[in-house]
Amino acid sequence: MRRQRGTLSAFVVCLLTALVAMVGLVNDAGSLLHWYSKTADLAQAAARVGAQEVEGVREGHPRLDGNRARSAALRHLEHEGHRASVVVSDGSVTVTLTGRQPFKFLGAFGVPAARVSVARSAHLVEG
Repeated sequence: MRRQRGTLSAFVVCLLTALVAMVGLVNDAGSLLHWYSKTADLAQAAARVGAQEVEGVREGHPRLDGNRARSAALRHLEHEGHRASVVVSDGSVTVTLTGRQPFKFLGAFGVPAARVSVARSAHLVEG
């Protein structure tokens, strides 16, 4: 029995190191998913705000006012701190947001952040 002395403590150290690594990875992945979900909701809301800029309803030919739709979507995103791109075409407004989500655990290993882009659209529907 004297030969195996200390093998249990080496095993426990390896196990705890692996556990801490897993918790760190789960934390970074969770914060990335939360950021993505929040940014997707923001892009969708901005697209909907832009798609409300309709003209020609009284004449019976509703269409998006491109300049007003783009301005409204960008105004909605003004204070969010993301790089935004708004495209208005063929009765739809597409908002693309790009940003960086910093990592806490992976940052210590040379992966400081993830660059993510989210695009959402809203379409004009006649009814």
